[in-house]
Amino acid sequence: MNKALHVIAEWEDCGDVLYYYQKKMLVKLLDCIPVNKLEVRLKNPRHLLAVSECLRASCRLPKLRLYTGNFDLSKLGQVLQYLHKLEHFEFIGYEDNDLNRPVIPVGTFQSIPQSCPLLTHFVKGLVQVSNEDVRVIVDALCTNNALTFLALWVTEIFYLDVTAVANVLQSKCSTLKHLVLGSRRFGAVGLWSLVQALHMNCVLMNLELSKYGLDDEIVVALGEALEFNTTLTHLSLLEVPDTVNQIGWSCVSPLARALKKKTAH
Repeated sequence: MNKALHVIAEWEDCGDVLYYYQKKMLVKLLDCIPVNKLEVRLKNPRHLLAVSECLRASCRLPKLRLYTGNFDLSKLGQVLQYLHKLEHFEFIGYEDNDLNRPVIPVGTFQSIPQSCPLLTHFVKGLVQVSNEDVRVIVDALCTNNALTFLALWVTEIFYLDVTAVANVLQSKCSTLKHLVLGSRRFGAVGLWSLVQALHMNCVLMNLELSKYGLDDEIVVALGEALEFNTTLTHLSLLEVPDTVNQIGWSCVSPLARALKKKTAH
């Protein structure tokens, strides 16, 4: 499927547009090759256009994973508006370099809450997103009463946004079971809000956090929160490039014991 999309998109060298016959072929592609999951490596804007045309006539796709390079991504929002049955969406940059990291235009994710009401998994990694769209992801996706898996990798998440996630975790209608926040920016305020949320949350099972901003005091509070929390059984502290954290073993040890005690039940 990935190869077919690339071949059709590259058939003619006509800039960032597709000819009529290319659009017709792409519209029919999903009918000829039925798939439940579409995984595409995007190398230029025409590949993104090809995905958009392919999905335009078929809104039934439940899972979409896009790997992207650093080029014009202004048509990404157009792709998302067709995916009314989408349950699983991943958008990942394949350039693990700050200078070459793809930049998603402001407003790209504004349509997700309405276009993808069934979304249960959302993964975004190694791409730059505006602060406005980070808030849309956090505020809208976390309150859609369907999302169970949220992963934001190397995203500049500020403490207000992390606090919004924490508020959702404290809500009785929260459905999040797996949360990944890999950022170097949310720091102590956001971490404290998450620790407090764990006291009340009874759904989250897996939590992955960047170690940036963690100190002994927060780790101790995290261990205490695990004593109250009844569902969390997996906790990972992620390394973030270009950061240094000093967490004493005397603080980590009680945290490990709390997790061991929970998994033993």
